[in-house]
Amino acid sequence: FVEAYEKAREVNPFVSTLGRVCAHPCETECRRAQVDKAVAICALKRFAVDKGRPDSPPIEKAEVCYPEKVAVIGGGPSGLTAAHDLAKLGYRVTVFEMGEKAGGMFYNCIPTYRLPRTELAADVANVTALGVEIKTGVEVGKDITVRELQEQGYKAMLVSVGLSLSRGLPIPGADGPGVLMALPFLTEVNFTGRCKDMPVGSNVIVIGGGNVAIDVARSALRAGAGSVKMACLESWKEVPASPWEIEEAREEGVEMNVSKGPKAVLRDKNGKVFGLEFRECVAVFDAEGRFNPKYDDACLLTLEGDIIIFAIGQGSDLTLAKDTEIQLNPRGQLIWDRNTYTTTQTGVFACG
Repeated sequence: FVEAYEKAREVNPFVSTLGRVCAHPCETECRRAQVDKAVAICALKRFAVDKGRPDSPPIEKAEVCYPEKVAVIGGGPSGLTAAHDLAKLGYRVTVFEMGEKAGGMFYNCIPTYRLPRTELAADVANVTALGVEIKTGVEVGKDITVRELQEQGYKAMLVSVGLSLSRGLPIPGADGPGVLMALPFLTEVNFTGRCKDMPVGSNVIVIGGGNVAIDVARSALRAGAGSVKMACLESWKEVPASPWEIEEAREEGVEMNVSKGPKAVLRDKNGKVFGLEFRECVAVFDAEGRFNPKYDDACLLTLEGDIIIFAIGQGSDLTLAKDTEIQLNPRGQLIWDRNTYTTTQTGVFACG
């Protein structure tokens, strides 16, 4: 079992975490399923961790072979994995993480009922055991700039800030109390067990059909919601959430509404939310497979609720790019080379 664990984590420093939360798309494509069933890679890794992981990191500090220092901006799974690999190659690596602890979405947003934080802590310990330094509470672009990092001797930087901003919809009534965003909601519930803007007994409507939306719905129930309804554009065949996630949510009492496009948040004369109006979504993608929803405005539905939570997608906070040569496209995304992982500023790379 120890050998199995060590083999699994040779190339995957987050084997303990991913053995619990990975959506394992590799199993969907596994050719063994043409014979009987796919190899249960995720469950096997979890078993190896549970049975074979030592009590302390079985890792010696990596030998530093190069004088150059590398700064990793963002302490989530991609940044820490890169730091892990760079340290093994012989580089001195410092991770700059804006949060109070490293782990990114693993630490902040994945519900604790899915991922015990002790498992994540064990994986992070394996990274720091190599000699990687993690500076928490430091936001690059605010507390320190890219230029200042260069002046401190960092010869290369890796931007791995992830997708920390929740997206909403510009529909009538969406601005104001009673409308929340997925990631801040999940973070607050994870750390406090409650959400101050969602009173106990609230009737919650979650907009979105992905795994994050499922996490929001199930977390809302655990935080005291009286009822939770989900609504998404996709049909049952297209819902992006994992089938087992959907099944577990429905077992817990979450109501699913498919092929529904939000039209307006309904508020009373005092501004209090009392529901959400939807129109039927007849197609999510166009003939070329691009996201281009089509609606039937003659087919409307109103769901009653007093708290609306958007879980329809995420974006990056790229404040660090201000006053640098790091360029963004018109959509506010990093411009980067997919072959070399370089940005438009020399020595600055991107991943995640």
